[in-house]
Amino acid sequence: MKVDASTLKIGDRLLVRGQVQADQSIAATRVRVLGDDDQEEEDFHVTGEVTAVSSDRGTFSIGDTLMAVDAHTQFEGFGGPASLADLKVGDRVDAEVVKQADGSLLAKEVRRFHPPQPPSPAIIALGRSRP
Repeated sequence: MKVDASTLKIGDRLLVRGQVQADQSIAATRVRVLGDDDQEEEDFHVTGEVTAVSSDRGTFSIGDTLMAVDAHTQFEGFGGPASLADLKVGDRVDAEVVKQADGSLLAKEVRRFHPPQPPSPAIIALGRSRP
């Protein structure tokens, strides 16, 4: 079902999937209004660049979003991260998180992406073509 943004109300629970932009907005590829019987609001994904890692506190941040890890958090992806200590500021990750009773976020799974490829060098060719 297609949802018109003008029908959304303050307090509606939404599941939004998309890409985090440089200005921290989200370019949504999918928006779903959740009903009372939906369980998906408990688990969601936060994707972006790691901006802070605190191994002693067991936390890391993607942008301004702080989340904790525990003994059950699974780490996978590029470079085979095995723990929070393997994450570095600047890594691009996707974290599956759950909101805890106290409102904090707990990462259930953290997947690190390949770093982006550097741009290819430009080639400039000058001269005459041969017939």
